[in-house]
Amino acid sequence: MQPDIRYFIPCWKEPTLTDGGPSVHEIVYAIRSKEGHAYPLWQQPLFIFAALTNLHGRFRFHVELRLEELDQETIITTSDVFEFDPGNDPLHIFPISIMMKAVMLPRPGVYQL
Repeated sequence: MQPDIRYFIPCWKEPTLTDGGPSVHEIVYAIRSKEGHAYPLWQQPLFIFAALTNLHGRFRFHVELRLEELDQETIITTSDVFEFDPGNDPLHIFPISIMMKAVMLPRPGVYQL
């Protein structure tokens, strides 16, 4: 069985459950080059906060940043593999944080995590 992802939120810093966690201003809704900057450009490191449920035993996954184009998808970067063994507790929600390293974005386009 595949786990269910309840939340999948990109953040500028590692989210914590103390001090109110990441603010709304820290969440990435779109990446746009600033005026005066041109592609290719560096995207700063970011974190993915995910809340998983429906877990049954050990699983492994990673997060990819992809450039979506009409005729193909290009994988720009991949996170480290995350391994987890929560046992068999499908009703429990497990919060995790995954770091995406800084990466060069080659050109304007639609980037998806």
